[in-house]
Amino acid sequence: MWMKPGAGTTLSTKFVPPTKRNALVQRPELMARFLSARDLRLQLVCAPAGYGKTSVLAQAFARLAEDGHKVCWVSLDEGDQDLSRFILYLVDAIRQTGVRFGQGLSTLLGSGVSVPGDTLKTLLLNELAGLDQEVHIFLDDYHLVLGPDIREVIAALMLSPMRTLHFLIASRTPNELPVSRLRALGQIHEVEIADLMFTESEVSEFVGTVRGTPLSKTQVTRLRDETEGWAASLQMAGIALRGIGDVDTFLNGFTGAHKSIGDFLSDEVLRRQSPELQEFLIATSILRKFNSGLCDAVMETHGSRAMIDEVERLNLFLFSLDTEHHWYRYHHLFSDFLRRRLNERFPHLVVGYHRRASRWLADHRFVTDAIDHSFQANDLDRAGELLDSSCSDLFAAGQTTTLVSMSSRLPESLRERLPRLQLELAWSSELSWKFADATIAIDRVQAVLDEWPADSPAKSSQERAFVETKLSHRRMMLALLSDDMQQAEKLSVGWLQAARTTDPFMCASAGSAVMASRREQFSCEGVMTSARMLHDRFIEGGAFYGVVFHQCIVGATFLARGDIQHAQEAYERALQMAVELHGEHSALYNMPALMFAELYYERNQINQAEELLAQRDITSQLGFVDNLIAGFVTRGRLLRLRGRVADAETLLAEGSWLAEQYGFARMRVILLHERIQLLLAAGRGKEAHALFRDSPLTATAGQTPPADGATTTDAVLALMSARLGIEAGEERGSMALLRSWYAFARGRHCHRMAIHAGILLAKATARWGDRRVAQRVMAECLALGEAGGFVRSFVDEGAECRELLIELDRSSPLQGSAKTHRYLESLLVAMGHTVPAGAAEENPVPCRAMNQETLSQREIQILELGARGLQNPDIASALFLSESTVKWYWQRIFDKLDTRRRPDAIKRARQMQWIV
Repeated sequence: MWMKPGAGTTLSTKFVPPTKRNALVQRPELMARFLSARDLRLQLVCAPAGYGKTSVLAQAFARLAEDGHKVCWVSLDEGDQDLSRFILYLVDAIRQTGVRFGQGLSTLLGSGVSVPGDTLKTLLLNELAGLDQEVHIFLDDYHLVLGPDIREVIAALMLSPMRTLHFLIASRTPNELPVSRLRALGQIHEVEIADLMFTESEVSEFVGTVRGTPLSKTQVTRLRDETEGWAASLQMAGIALRGIGDVDTFLNGFTGAHKSIGDFLSDEVLRRQSPELQEFLIATSILRKFNSGLCDAVMETHGSRAMIDEVERLNLFLFSLDTEHHWYRYHHLFSDFLRRRLNERFPHLVVGYHRRASRWLADHRFVTDAIDHSFQANDLDRAGELLDSSCSDLFAAGQTTTLVSMSSRLPESLRERLPRLQLELAWSSELSWKFADATIAIDRVQAVLDEWPADSPAKSSQERAFVETKLSHRRMMLALLSDDMQQAEKLSVGWLQAARTTDPFMCASAGSAVMASRREQFSCEGVMTSARMLHDRFIEGGAFYGVVFHQCIVGATFLARGDIQHAQEAYERALQMAVELHGEHSALYNMPALMFAELYYERNQINQAEELLAQRDITSQLGFVDNLIAGFVTRGRLLRLRGRVADAETLLAEGSWLAEQYGFARMRVILLHERIQLLLAAGRGKEAHALFRDSPLTATAGQTPPADGATTTDAVLALMSARLGIEAGEERGSMALLRSWYAFARGRHCHRMAIHAGILLAKATARWGDRRVAQRVMAECLALGEAGGFVRSFVDEGAECRELLIELDRSSPLQGSAKTHRYLESLLVAMGHTVPAGAAEENPVPCRAMNQETLSQREIQILELGARGLQNPDIASALFLSESTVKWYWQRIFDKLDTRRRPDAIKRARQMQWIV
């Protein structure tokens, strides 16, 4: 959620095709097929190990590049299981082609924000949809991709309508690629075992190059028959034939089809090398990739560079992973064999090799590889220590899959003693609303702290202070996200008063927690100043993701005060940041969108509310309970408005169930109130009373008068009780209850709740028979509602509210300006009452007066650039935005200016003198 930047490293070796210093043989026929199929969506090279898939793909890469095509390469390995890391590789690889692409996504993935998988998939698709040049994407060793989310993304890209994307993939298996569908579409070129087998002419060239001298035609035929054109076997045979005069005798004993690769390597390849080179090969086989420094560390020597050069000179299954010939890896078959030899003959050396590798890799910031080598050495304490020290960076880089996977390899007893790791696991659980898991992790950290002696030299005071500060922050955020607002206020205020850190992200999130928790306890003072200050702190800490959450809290607080104008501005800021970070179709965008829809509904802008909610997942488990409440309540009321009462009942019941699962008491109470209002409006009073009576939430409803510490949940329970009391003819008791809450909410300047309580109080008073007092209370509610442009709070209260408003309209002059009378009459129009022609506007309360403040500064900039003739890609480049973000801004401009074409929007902006 509100993550600040974390460190992350992308190896340049991922983006360079593995090569050999001496190219062995060209495959012109295969290359011709690759080139002729270059316009297809997928070219798949699928075969078992040792058939030269990587070499063939590397040749295709070079040929396409030579012909001027945009090509990029990603080498995959066992560690590439995090979707965020995979997408970062893909984005960085494409950007290296020079194509203008993915600036926003690359920034997001490198910013330390943990982004949900569905959001990442949507963002990537949106970014790729904006590509204006064809790109050929090479993925090597795709069979190593185990994560289903990565395979799902690749499949989606393969089947998308984007014509600019072309994939060339090498894999041992199809690995859930949509092969059948691409065949049906005619969008796949498949290269299989039979295609990769060497012809006799290629065998002759290949073995002649490796051996140094050619074979006769007969010998070539025999070797081709024995190996069936298998590249790995041919290379081993060529190495073994070096210096052998009697080739026929060797071939008589070589039966590649029957001898295992391991035996052959042992008998004919490895034994022909010097003892020093054999030792080097065996020792370094434990390394997934290596350079001379790492090899020196593993072998405790200084001669590895010369050894690597010798291995490369001899063509001993070595691939270079960069153009500088700094990083290398062995052929997978060769490294498998060497590791078997190491474990069989030198098992006592294995642990030492892995430990030394782990130390070097950790020192050079290759932490995940270092942790893996510690596991290989069975040094679990070391693995845990490394994971504990690096978990924050892993989480911030979005590598939660790696983090969880590695932590699961540790014994639970050890995992529980790693406080930093537990703090990140707690954070991950909080963000995904796994509150029980978060609580367990937090308790484990506290247990570790309780066991630390205060004067322990092993645990510095700085380390203890760091853990305690972060633990307090996690507790605070757990209370906030689980909607325990009274506890959230207590913890956040205490955290800020302790002043243990100046970290801008943690300080800003604590300040936002104070604002949110106090709002639900009828304290909304100082929101304007604190909102601006906290916004700046999030920006200072680079926590742009947190800005979205913060502005949602700000908007909800302004709405509680009855200030819809400033609420809208806060939501707009949240939406703009969300679209720049994740796009318009993301879970992050959903959060402020649901709350904005609630605002639209309140202003009776029904079409806008429905449009904003269309195809939105209102159950998205991201953010606070506020967006869930807004989504369910607004969609339920829209369904009711359209006459779909049964659907509204079902929706609210589903929301109540969801709230119960997560323990969201406030949401349960609000949705119970909605269900009761729905039943009463349908004339089903008995069902409404039964629902209220049978709910465990209503045991003390209305029994406690408002006082310091009262919550909005208490207020809704009181309103619910009073509403049913009015329905049952118990107006007197309901009036007393409502009068106390109405005065309390007004006194705290929480005008939205005051309006709700006041309208009910006016209805109860009217039923009691005192219509003069009822009109006075309704007039007070009008004054509160006019300032914010409230409409549906009056309209949804039905006929009794309408009659009181009609009486006010017909009575002696109402206190207030002519504008107040227009507001009253516009409410009556919204309620279906006929007023004199021209007395009210067609739209009851316009969203805003048309002035320059309607548009944000960014929207003005886009209009100015558009007026100068710049197209979306150029505007995106000028403003450092993604093209999809620019498109979103145009749509917002069209909506605000009530146009649907760019020229019309520019013309309107010029008429208003916003641009020249």
